[in-house]
Amino acid sequence: MLKRVLESMVAVLVLVILVTGCSQPADTGSAKPDEKGHSCALLSGTGMGSGASPETAGSDAVVAALKKLGSDSADVIIVYATCKGEDYEATKEQASLAFQGATKAAGDNLVVGCMATAGILTSEGYGVSNSVGAVALKGQGSVKIKVDKVNEFLEGMEKAGETLAKKIAGDKDVAMILLTDSNISHNAPEVANFLKGVKKVVAKGVAIAGGNSMGFDDFHAPVFYKDALLEKGGIGIMLSGHLTVGIGIANNFEFVNEKPMKITKSDGKAIFTLDDKPVADVVEALTGVDKEGQKDIGAALKNIFAYKVEDRPFIRFQRALKEDDKGIYYDGFPNGMPEGDEVYVARYNQEKLIPSSAQSVKNALASMGGAKPALAMPFVCCGRAGVGQEQVGENTAIRETLGKDVPVMGFYACGEYYTPDWKTEEEKATYCQFSSIVLLIGN
Repeated sequence: MLKRVLESMVAVLVLVILVTGCSQPADTGSAKPDEKGHSCALLSGTGMGSGASPETAGSDAVVAALKKLGSDSADVIIVYATCKGEDYEATKEQASLAFQGATKAAGDNLVVGCMATAGILTSEGYGVSNSVGAVALKGQGSVKIKVDKVNEFLEGMEKAGETLAKKIAGDKDVAMILLTDSNISHNAPEVANFLKGVKKVVAKGVAIAGGNSMGFDDFHAPVFYKDALLEKGGIGIMLSGHLTVGIGIANNFEFVNEKPMKITKSDGKAIFTLDDKPVADVVEALTGVDKEGQKDIGAALKNIFAYKVEDRPFIRFQRALKEDDKGIYYDGFPNGMPEGDEVYVARYNQEKLIPSSAQSVKNALASMGGAKPALAMPFVCCGRAGVGQEQVGENTAIRETLGKDVPVMGFYACGEYYTPDWKTEEEKATYCQFSSIVLLIGN
């Protein structure tokens, strides 16, 4: 039951991956030695550009990142572009210009990344409207970084995930970062298939984190690899070597009902009845939203089905209420809603949004036994709040909880990947909304 819950939940969380390393070469003395006594570290440098043009912003971000790295050579530079135009094509063009500026400034270094029009989270604060963020990574000693792409989504999502993982998987992998075209975020079951393919290859114990690119208002957005935008494609970044990984989870949902309800009628993918009562009637009684109101996606995302795990609500993604030849039902769950499962209704609480960001980081830090982070890379869901004050507050909460001396570079994504309880559970990753995922690099 727990594995099925974790595989298909939609949670608000922070995943934290702490890897032994330093933000500047001068700090490498605190790096771990490998079995041969060699110094091991993941070196990093972050930068943000907000130039008058997308090209300038992209260039400035990379130049700043390499300067903080303390080297002109990096294994990979990850770039997030917030540039947005009047429509999808204009937005894609603006992002292309930002990536061109980043690639030119990077020289021979590999540049990958994605569109991030909902904003970036950085040490300098929340950035949007032509801001570009960059983080340069370089392995030292046994710490290695492998990067590759897949553009075979049209040939099948499970096959695409398997193909990508095979390109970068190794013997001592500890963390995998995924950046994918947000086209797939509209089809949660297909996202589950993509991760199923990844998990066929990636070893148990490898933490998986990442997110979908965020483009124009329809969320359609490709990813960037070297000098090209990949539509219906994905990027994998694998970290291996002597690295330490931990996970913290929290969310800002609250249970509406005290006792769980049993799914008594389902076709395996949709809920028709709970406790032998029509699902729409149950939700109306609990939330006060009538059947017509439940057909609105806004209401659906604020009152969501959840499981209870350790007294916390773990959310299962859903669409708005549907009514057609099949009947009246809820669907959109990545791995179905089988009969016999017990669920709750959980309500989104805006007031707990920012506190949950801080709490999830605290949970992650606690799991690391005192390890000190030196870099944070958040993947935060664009659905947690509208563009504006909430993002500024989340950025501040993450930075202050980590400590203001910890560099931050991440973005608001259109759906996220993370690893639930990766140390003990057989399942190694799942797809979710309303989540925050933070990669920490430290001593």
